[in-house]
Parts: sequence; C-alpha cells; structure tokens
Amino acid sequence: MRPRLHRTPALLGLLLLSGCLEAHASDCLDMICPGGFVCAEDIGRCVLPEQIEACVGLVDDDPCSYGAGTGFCYLGYCQAFDCGDGQRDGDPARDGEVCDDGNALGGDGCSADCRSDETCGNGVVDTRVGERCDDGNTVDGDGCQANCALPTCGDGIVDPGEVCDDGNDQLEDGCNTRCSSDETCGNGVVDAYLGEECDEGPSVTFGCGSTCRIPRCGNGVLDPLELCDDGNFDAGDGCGPACDSDETCGNGVVDFGVGEQCDDGNLRSHDGCSSRCTAELPLFTEKSFGAPARRFAQMVYDTAHDRFVLFGGEGPVGEPMRGTEVFQDRQWTRLTPVGSEPPPRVDHVLVYDAARRHVLMFGGLPPDGPPGVMPLGDTWVLRGRAWEQLTSIPIGPLRGAAAAYDAAREEVVLFGGQGSGRRMAQTWVHDGIEWRLRAPSVSPPARVDAQMVYDSVRERVVLFGGHGASVALLEDTWEWDGVDWTRRAAATHPVGVGAAAYDAERGVTVGLTGMAGDAEPAIWEWNGLAWSQPDLTVGPLPRWGAAVAYRPGWGVAMRSGTDRTMGPSFDDFWTYDGDWTAHEWSRQPGALLEPAGAFDSRTREVVLFGGRTAPPSLSASPDQWSYDGTDWTLRDRIEAPPMTHPFSDMVDDAAHHRLLAVRPGPTEMETWAFRDGHWAQVQTVGAPPYRRLTTLVYDATREVVVLFGGSRRNDTWELDGDTWTERTPAESPPERSSAFGAFDPLRGEVVIFGGRDDAMRDDTWEWNGTRWREVVTELRPRPRDGRGMDYFPARRSIILAGGNDAYNDVWEFDGTAWTRLSVPLTFEARASPLVVTDRERDVIVLASGDPNATTWEFGFRSEVPDEVCSGGIDDDGDGLVDCEDPDCEEKACGTQQACRAEACVCRFGIETECADGLDGDCDRLVDCEDPDCAGAAWCGAEADCADGVDDDFDGATDCADPGCATVGPCELFETTCGDRVDNDGDGRADCADPDCFLTACARPS
Repeated sequence: MRPRLHRTPALLGLLLLSGCLEAHASDCLDMICPGGFVCAEDIGRCVLPEQIEACVGLVDDDPCSYGAGTGFCYLGYCQAFDCGDGQRDGDPARDGEVCDDGNALGGDGCSADCRSDETCGNGVVDTRVGERCDDGNTVDGDGCQANCALPTCGDGIVDPGEVCDDGNDQLEDGCNTRCSSDETCGNGVVDAYLGEECDEGPSVTFGCGSTCRIPRCGNGVLDPLELCDDGNFDAGDGCGPACDSDETCGNGVVDFGVGEQCDDGNLRSHDGCSSRCTAELPLFTEKSFGAPARRFAQMVYDTAHDRFVLFGGEGPVGEPMRGTEVFQDRQWTRLTPVGSEPPPRVDHVLVYDAARRHVLMFGGLPPDGPPGVMPLGDTWVLRGRAWEQLTSIPIGPLRGAAAAYDAAREEVVLFGGQGSGRRMAQTWVHDGIEWRLRAPSVSPPARVDAQMVYDSVRERVVLFGGHGASVALLEDTWEWDGVDWTRRAAATHPVGVGAAAYDAERGVTVGLTGMAGDAEPAIWEWNGLAWSQPDLTVGPLPRWGAAVAYRPGWGVAMRSGTDRTMGPSFDDFWTYDGDWTAHEWSRQPGALLEPAGAFDSRTREVVLFGGRTAPPSLSASPDQWSYDGTDWTLRDRIEAPPMTHPFSDMVDDAAHHRLLAVRPGPTEMETWAFRDGHWAQVQTVGAPPYRRLTTLVYDATREVVVLFGGSRRNDTWELDGDTWTERTPAESPPERSSAFGAFDPLRGEVVIFGGRDDAMRDDTWEWNGTRWREVVTELRPRPRDGRGMDYFPARRSIILAGGNDAYNDVWEFDGTAWTRLSVPLTFEARASPLVVTDRERDVIVLASGDPNATTWEFGFRSEVPDEVCSGGIDDDGDGLVDCEDPDCEEKACGTQQACRAEACVCRFGIETECADGLDGDCDRLVDCEDPDCAGAAWCGAEADCADGVDDDFDGATDCADPGCATVGPCELFETTCGDRVDNDGDGRADCADPDCFLTACARPS
C-alpha cells in the first residue's frame, strides 16, 4: 500500500505562526520545508533527515524505526504508522498494521495499537478479549490452548504433565482433581480416596499388591506370595489362615486346621507322610508264616503238582478262613491264585480228579452265615493256580455231602448231604464237565456228613457213617460199583468217623474218630471185609474237624482240627502209615550268614538263596526262597551252582529279564542267570579274577552290573549282557571285602559303604560309571561289613540295616548325609542279614542272618490303608483311583500288568519267563506257545530222551523235560500202573508214582 502524504494545513499554519520558517528553509514542490526538515523530492514531502537515514540499505515496505516511532520504508524514507486514522498502514506480514478501525479502542476486533485483529491464533495476546496467551495457532496441548487460554487442570484438555483432564474438579470419575491420575491401580499415583494404600506403577511388588493395597493375608486380594485370600483367617474353608495354602494334601504346606500332620508336597505314601497327610512312622514288623490253624477244612493230594491242597474251614475262634493253602517242598503256603477265588466255606466237598488232573470243589456252608442260611451250590475246579467256576447244571445247594474220585470209571461220585431243610439220598457223578443224577436200584438212607473214599484195589467207592434223619450217628458201610450200592455187613464198626482216606500202599480205608474224649484219635481200618482197630501207643491229640488226604510214600496225612469242646484249632501236621509221625515244616529261611538276595522285577517277589549256615558248620545252603509279602516259599533245592557256593552274590538284571549271580570259580568269577525257573551259567567274554565276598550292584540307569572289590581288592568291573569289562578310574576306594552296595537311580550313582580289609571300614563312595568319589559325612554308621543295604524308592534314599558285628540299627543315606532312624521296635541284632526292598509293597524285607532267622518288614506306616491298584476304588482316600495314584507307579494292576504314567499297561514287551504258566507280554500266548520263547532252553527238545543227559541245559533230563512229552518212552504222566516201567520219567514207577495211587498198580518187586 502506498503511504499517504502528510499535508495537513493545520501543521503548516502552526509552523508559520511559530516562526519556524526561516531564511534557509527550502522549497519542496508547493511546500516550504521548515528548518531541520528536508524535502523528499520523490514524493514532494518534508521529512526529517533521520527518516531517510532509517531506510538506508532497505527497500520499500521494510520495517524501520526512528525517533518518532516505527514504520516502514517508502521511496527511501521511514514512514511512521498512524493507528486510529482508519487506514491500515504497512504490510501486516512485515510488522505493519493488521487493522485500523479508526479508533484507539481494544476489544472491538482491532486492538488499540492496530497490531491485532483480536482473534485467537494470530500470535498476539489480546487481553481485552480475555486471551491469556497466543502462540499463533489453535492447537491444544502445546502450552497455549486453542482458545488462547493458559493450560489448567479442569479445562477438559490433557496438557503436558497431565495424565487426564475431564473438564471438572470432581473425584472418582476417572480423573482426579489434579489431573495427575486416571484413578486406576498401577498408575503410580496413590488414590487414597479410592482405598489405595500404595501404587508402585504397573509392576506388582512384594510391598504393594495388585489392587494397590499393602499385602496382608485376609484382605480378600490375591497378593504376591499368597496362594489364596478369601478375606478371612478361618481354617477349613479352602484357604489357610496364612493365605499360603488351598488346604489340600500334597501342596507342601502343613494345614493343621484341617487335621494335617505333615505335607511333603506329594500324594505318595510310605515316604514319611501319607497321601492323606498323616505322619508315617518308621516301623519294623515281625512276620509270621505258615497255613493258619483251622477246623472243618477239606484237603486232597494233587498228584499233578505233587502238593496237598487245603481249602475252607474256620479259624481258631470260628472266623471264616479265606484262600487256598498248599503244602509243597516242606512248607505250607497260601496259594496266590490267577483270577478269582471261591468264597470261604465249611462242610463242602473237595476231591482230586486224576483223569482231568484238577481239584474239584462243590457246595458247603458259608462259615459266617446266620442260622438256617442256605447252603452253597456252586462247583469249582482248581488247575495249577487258577480257580474256575463251572457253569453246568448244578445239583442244588448242599452241605455235608460225601464224595470221592472213582478211578475205574474216571468220575467223581457224590452222595447225600443236606439241602434246604432236608437230608438227601441221591447219587450224583461228575465227568469233568457236568453233574449227572444216577438212579441205582438200591441206595443208602439219606445222610449228612458221611465219609467216602475210593478203594483202588477192589475198584469200589466206600461210604460209611454220617448223620441220618435223626441226630443219631449211622454205623453202616456201603460200596458203589458204578451201577448200584451194596451194603456191607461188619461185625464191628466205627462210630463217629469224622475224616477218612484210602491208603493205597497198604490197601485199607483209614477212618479217624476222636469225638469221645479218647487219649488219642481212634483209628479204624476197612480192608473190604471187616473193620478193625489197630493198637497204637503214640499219636496226636484227639480231635474232630481235621482235614485228611493220602499221599504215596507218606500214608494218610492229617492237618489241624479241634478238640471236642470246640477249643482252639490244632496247628500240627501228622501222617499215618500204620504208625503216627509228626512233621515240622519250613516257614521261612533259616539263620544264614550273607545270603544272596534281590527283588525279582518279573515275579514281583523277594528272592533269597545260598549263604552259609550258622557256626560251627558254616556249610553252603542249597535252598532258594521267594517272598511275596504273605509267605516265604521254598523253591526246588538246587544242588548245582551258584547256590552251593557260600560266597555268591545276586542282583536283578532287569534289562535282560533275569536274576544274575556271580560266584567264585577255580580261577575266575563265574556268572549265572536264573530264567524260566532254572539256573544256567552265562558264557561271558572276559571275567574278573577269582575273589570272594564281592559287592555286586545293578546300575539301572546304564543297564550294567557293577562288581567291586572282594578278597581285599579294589578293582571295578562291569557286565553288559555277556561281556565283562574292567574299568580303570583315576581314583578308587581302598581295597576291601563285603562292602554294602546299592544303586541310587535318582542320582545315577552306585553307593558302597564300609566293608573290611585289615579292619572294618566306615567310609562312603559313589561310582557313576566314570569316576569314584568319596562322600565325607560328619555322621555315619559304625564300621561294619555285610550286604544289608538297598535303595528305598518311597523315600528316595538308601536304607542300611544290621551287619557285622551283629548290629540292629537302621540308617538312611540321601546322597549327602547319613541319618540314623529312630525306630521304636527293631529286629534282633544279627550279622549279615538279607536286606531287600519289596518294590511292590514299599517295604524293606529283612530276613535270615546270624544268629536269628526271623523275617521283619521295615517301612513308614500310618493308619491310612494302601492303595490297591486295581478294582476302581480309592482305597487310601486321597481322591486318586488305581493307576492315577502315584502310589501305584510300577505296581501291579493286573496279571503281568503295571501302572505307568497313570495307565495300566503290560509290564513287559516280551515273554520274559518261558516256564511260569503266565502270559508275560499280554499277547495271549503263554510260555513256549509264544515266539519269544523259541530260543529258550526250556522250550527246546532233548536231543535224546533216553540218554540220561540234559541235552538242552534246561535242568530237566529225558522224560522229565517237557520237550520229551509223548516222545519215545516218555508220557505226560504214569499212564500204565502195572508194567513196572517209569512211563513219565520222574524216577518213580507204578505204585511208587503218585499218578497211580488211585488205580490198581504193580507193587515193587
């Protein structure tokens, strides 16, 4: 804009009147410039010299200033603004007037200095219109708001330094009155009016909880280190008073308020704290063995298995006796059946069926039933270890029937008994499949509790005695020929015969009485023509309710029974062959020094063999025993190595499915393996040199057998399969014999303790396959040697008990320290006992030793029952059933099955035993039927079945070998009992063979 010229007449007049026009004044177009002014000729205007000087070097419209103020350059001089004249001077962009509304007032859209149009965002703070700032824009949050107000909390704008601004000064609406908090926990601001006690930002710390309250149990908030918080300090509501427990057993916190006595962080029992969190005490329990004394049981001789079988009866105080007892190898034991077992009973029938080679049982009375209870009517057969209930048409409920096996007609004959309220006079026969009712033309009167035997010489079934329709005892004798009954007259006869058996070797029926208070049981004998009573001076006490059966070579055997006052049952065993003989039986291993032993992972039994008998003989024991938690069972005496050497040692070589023994040979150690019921020497590559009293341990992690020391050596050997390798570590334990040894699978270390060289030792060493390391402990057992140490999985520790010199203390080693366990009752002090962990039942079995032969079990026990790992019941009450329960890991859950990873699976992938009658790998093929047994010696055939040599090295020679059955002269059993030939190769011919005792046979010549 061109500036206007100042030619105001008033100004000129003023200049003239004041005399300002002097002689030297100059003309300027039509004006005369007063003194001090010069003429700006380009515009014909008088200006001050400083106006011209102010624009030197500038161009038009450049801002300028001089003494009268500021302005802009125009045609070489500085033209001053004139605000309020109604004209806008200068370029607003170059500091000229922005507006000029002809007045000097502000607040009317043009400021008093004409520099602002009084709009926000023009860069001029117009206080007359309420502006507090103006930063040249209308953007909020940059220090000056879009309405040119200064930032302030409550203006609804979130300014720098503010967290929020909701346009008010109210609380609890998501923004506090200082705009410093959005009123949320974790923003670093303590909003006390909201109940916050602290706020340390987004990270929850131990000093400030997740709801911005100082952590404390009982505030209802789950704070750091708290497992729960239910807002109270009450116990038993699912959250403990310290907020550190959900009050469940197994969480590692002892909740006394809900009755917990301990909590070790798991649900496994037998480790010191049960699966229901009750304290378990370390306890020793002495075991007792043998068939319990009983009365009214029934007994037969099972020729197929060379054993007596006893079932049913009542205990010493009338309690029902459950289970099947067998007498075999000098010992009464309880039979562990495969599958189900018949319920207990009395007054039943038990007969051996020689044609089918099984035991048959029928009927009887539940021993604990109420008066008038209905008799049983079920039929069962026992084959080997398996009971089977037959489903043929039953006779009907009966008790007190008489029965015998009729060998001539190959059937079981049954007569009489009492049914539902009446006594019977029916004759039944069983052919191995079903019962059939016979209709003889003549029949004995109805009776109950009669006696029946088979006379093999005369091929007749003999029946006598019993109770008839009245309570009176019957005295008649009858015989059955397969078609009819015939009553036999006798001048004299027994009264009250309570048991009977036929003595095949003497050819007489033996009847036993004893209810009349005699000095001894009365013996009556029937020879087919007359009854007679032998004159005896020695015998058992009078009794009734005894069980009797005949065994060839022994005569008539008698077990238990009671006196006529129904007092306690007799716990004895007698045989009668014309004279009485009392028999003792082995109930457990005897007192032995350093017997070898291991837990057999296949049969789930503790096995003991060998050792030396007590001084002074110190002879080698030939016996091998197994313990199933209920009974010790004496296995066949094995006169061959390794048992005949007193310094053998044994481990369970689980990787190769065998028990493995090492014994001294002539110059080097011999290795023997037990599989398929037989010991056989392993032909190894290499062998440790000869020594005695070694330490033998199975390393389950590396699946090798480790042998250390012996005969004061300190060398280390390992057996992998059939190869021995000497290991040569940089350091080894000092030389020693008879060191304790065990393997700790949790740490993968073989641990040895003590032993002896010139003196007993008390040091501890560990072997991990590459190095020996001594473990120095402040506390440790006294110096000793022996074999009494094993790993105890339930405690994840090693247990040591006993040892030379006849100690009875118990120690525990956890890998770093030894601890002596305080046990209220412990075993008798003894030297070198067997100490083996029964991994099926979580106990340490301690047996034998010198001078004591008792058996003890050690474990951690409480009142909580053990979990039975099959059946679908939570036996121990911890909420976990069968294989879900950690107590069941690796325990049996079925035949040849074990719990693994909470599932019941087949224990083995192959048939590990080829002569145990079990399907080891669950493929429904048993023993030699299974292809896995194709190479087993037991399943091979003798090269010659008549050469007297064990050609296949399975421990059975010629006809005694299953591979020779029906080959050449060999039969399955003595098929002809009168040819004076040993048909089945068992070393006994005709009458001497138990197979023939029920048939007519040739007497030895």
